[in-house]
Amino acid sequence: MRNLAAETTDPRSELETARSAEVEVGACPICREGRLQRDIHTWQVAVRRCSQCGHHVATHELTEITEDYHQQYEQGAFLESLAITRGRQAETILALLRRLLQTADDVLDYGAGRGWFLDACRRAGMRVAGADTSTEAVSSLRARGIPAFVVPVSARDSLGLSRLPFRPRVLTLLDVVEHLPPEGVSDMLGRLLWEIGPQLELVVIKVPVADGFLYRVSRALASGSLYGPIEQLYQVGTFPPHFSYFTRASMRRLIDRHALRVLAEAGLSEIDRETAQGRVASLRRLPPRLGRVAGTTLSLLAESTSKDSVIFVAAPTS
Repeated sequence: MRNLAAETTDPRSELETARSAEVEVGACPICREGRLQRDIHTWQVAVRRCSQCGHHVATHELTEITEDYHQQYEQGAFLESLAITRGRQAETILALLRRLLQTADDVLDYGAGRGWFLDACRRAGMRVAGADTSTEAVSSLRARGIPAFVVPVSARDSLGLSRLPFRPRVLTLLDVVEHLPPEGVSDMLGRLLWEIGPQLELVVIKVPVADGFLYRVSRALASGSLYGPIEQLYQVGTFPPHFSYFTRASMRRLIDRHALRVLAEAGLSEIDRETAQGRVASLRRLPPRLGRVAGTTLSLLAESTSKDSVIFVAAPTS
């Protein structure tokens, strides 16, 4: 899901825009209290870190790419590996939803991508819909019988929720907000909550985190001028890439700002033993047998240490 931050005329957005304008240049766009300090610098991306909440903000040396974002990523083994991981994560997220709200239904996946999460929701008997900036993604969802709409590009348009066949009770944003310019993340979330309305019961946000195993290893390699892994994590060369890496603290700040209360958090691994070689670019360059051994080792370490993504489930406080 891409390019969702925009302005609107609803009251929440006007207030959020006003608050954003008060943030000093060099201040963290998420917590708005700490200062952004130099952290990582490669030829293609410069990363700064908030001194207060630890949020990481990336500036890319990249011009906009007009090609549908689905076509910018590797296909084949990478995509097959990603599908396996996303399927496993979907089951974990659904179990968490059922624990918190046994009657969880009417799910809108905003930034649905290839629809792997919505497929899992449908198998669980839920009513679902999707939205995405990619026309290819939306066409694929509709072909599978899932209601879906293209998120409008215009900064002044509604987000398009009036086209849904139902009003969502559950909103999911999975691997979405890190692709937004950081100064627009809070505004977009506020607009979504305002347009959905009071029937919303749960908000689910999944983001990559900077204290995860893969990020920490990649950052250490970058300090030794081995930039490939950290540039892959920030999705250098695609548009929009990753503009943010969150921390639990920075996401809690964002959630609290929108009158949401965190009910649960859960760490998620981003690679599996059988798919690590397909996901990690540097492993694919190794001889097949060595790549498999290295992939298994990497996945075991990732599973046993800090998780690379965190899922936050929150509910409106009112």
